[in-house]
Amino acid sequence: IVAMAVIFLPRYLKSGITTIPEFLEIRFDRRMRLLTSLVSVILIVLILLPFILFSGAEFMIPVFGVQQFLGNNPTVNMLVVGSLLALIGGGYAVFGGLKAVAVSDTVNGLGLAIGGLMIPILGLSFAGHGSVWQGLSTIIEQQPERMAPMGDSDANIPWHTLFTGVTLLTTCYWCTNQGIVQRTFAAKNLAEGQKGTLFAAVMKLFGPLYLVLPGIIAWHIVSSGDYDLGKYSPPNDANGAYGFLVNLVLPDWATGFFAATIFGAILSSFNSFLNSGSTLFAVDIYQGILNRNATDKQAVRAGRIFAILVIPLSVCLVLFFKSY
Repeated sequence: IVAMAVIFLPRYLKSGITTIPEFLEIRFDRRMRLLTSLVSVILIVLILLPFILFSGAEFMIPVFGVQQFLGNNPTVNMLVVGSLLALIGGGYAVFGGLKAVAVSDTVNGLGLAIGGLMIPILGLSFAGHGSVWQGLSTIIEQQPERMAPMGDSDANIPWHTLFTGVTLLTTCYWCTNQGIVQRTFAAKNLAEGQKGTLFAAVMKLFGPLYLVLPGIIAWHIVSSGDYDLGKYSPPNDANGAYGFLVNLVLPDWATGFFAATIFGAILSSFNSFLNSGSTLFAVDIYQGILNRNATDKQAVRAGRIFAILVIPLSVCLVLFFKSY
């Protein structure tokens, strides 16, 4: 992310591009731009958007107790929740544009930062029977292999790959992914864009606390068998771990607030990639292939139509994800 701020962003803004494939056209040729745009749009439509809806619904269903209202049919629950997420997130992405996405992300991000840090703290307190430090000590003692920050040669990600393949993948994601970098193109100037990007880099340093640690805490609580889980049953698989921990440790009065922040985070991810997919289609595919004489107004309309068609397709693909 720091490389994005220091190396990539100045070149992007200097070139005056709207999409990353435009930058590739400057470096290579028009065929490279069109090919990259097509691949990016396909990935966004067939993989990213359905997966965001799927993973979001997996969390929202137990937290909101959807089964109590719709029954225990997992397919119906997934379809209803996924449809609501797609309609709400897609609604202000289509009609509000990038500005609506940026404003909503700011509000959602603040709530998510507060709520996200609450869960590991409350989880450690639960694991320590009221003491955060005791909970941390217990997990370190009983789950040392899960608390190790560096994977050995047998790990899924050995530590030395951080300097080879992982660096390549993360540079591609954080520096050339249209859905990630698009908002920096709308910055008032380079300095403002760099401030926002570097702030994101600082927040990313807290990732292990609010992304990794809750999973370790949930694993410890379930596997140890030393805790009273009350009315909450252990999750059937890893997908349900976070929702299980939230229900277990979060006070009733805070459940609504946290569920709302997660709801906002899901919408944020969905509408961001929906907006970037629409931009790629409108600028690179519609104006680049289908109608080279199209005005900006016509391109915007084409992008909105594309997004409206993609929303129901994403919901249908969620059921495909569910089947696997």
